[in-house]
Amino acid sequence: MLDDVLGTEDFFRCNCAASAKSRYPEHFAEAAEAEAVATEIREYAPLLIPGLLQTPACTRAVCRAYQPTAPNEVIEELVAARMERARLLADPTEPQSWVVLDEAALRRVTGGREVMAQALGHMPSS
Repeated sequence: MLDDVLGTEDFFRCNCAASAKSRYPEHFAEAAEAEAVATEIREYAPLLIPGLLQTPACTRAVCRAYQPTAPNEVIEELVAARMERARLLADPTEPQSWVVLDEAALRRVTGGREVMAQALGHMPSS
């Protein structure tokens, strides 16, 4: 198809197949790959607790808010992918993470009071 027309052998066929296998939404796959090799992550979060700092319950609430009609299996796959991403912060040396949260992100109740209490307790402080 496209490879045949452009004479690129299997370039598009292979790369399209690889990108279809990503656990992350298409708009975020490149950022997730960059996080995985980063030595430092700096983020300003004006609206929500950043994904890498979210608890599973908080992530579930955020994903459900953005995709209210998605099947539970889709939401759980997104939660699992985000929790897998968050594991990179378990290394105490890399990447270093700097997050500035707007007060609105802390006060916005996402998923209910209990979910927010857990999310706030889960975040590191410095």
